[in-house]
Amino acid sequence: MRRIRITANVAISGCLALIAFGLLLEVAAIPSVSSSLTSTYKEYKGQLVTIQAILTALVGLGQITLALIALLLNRVKNRKLLEPSSSRFTYLLALAFMLVAATLAGLTQWLISRNTLPPYLSIFLIASILTCVIGSLVTIALTEVLKEATSARQELESVI
Repeated sequence: MRRIRITANVAISGCLALIAFGLLLEVAAIPSVSSSLTSTYKEYKGQLVTIQAILTALVGLGQITLALIALLLNRVKNRKLLEPSSSRFTYLLALAFMLVAATLAGLTQWLISRNTLPPYLSIFLIASILTCVIGSLVTIALTEVLKEATSARQELESVI
């Protein structure tokens, strides 16, 4: 039990640190990068809002995903993962992974439409999209296992 608590606390702390870093990106880095891209490259001229929206959406969805992971880790740490409400959070996590994949696909499509997608970036984006989709599918599968375990626990509690 002690190992679970320590591991969960370290992971939760990492999630919270990344969420805070995301806020810093949203406030300082994204507006600066967006402005720099639109003023430096003619392909991005007049696209400030689009660039900011796509980057902010990616960071925001990442923060939501990390918050859901931290919440689920907290439930593991406090031995509350096998409560029925946990499956809702795992489905939300799967949805968050899919939304990240969709946003990455949108970014890929936008870069293609601007004719500014280098091959190495396309490989990275495709791998990222596939990773998010696989993460979502694995999360859905684990949610079904979680539901079965929760049901078995409730059945056992009713017998006792």
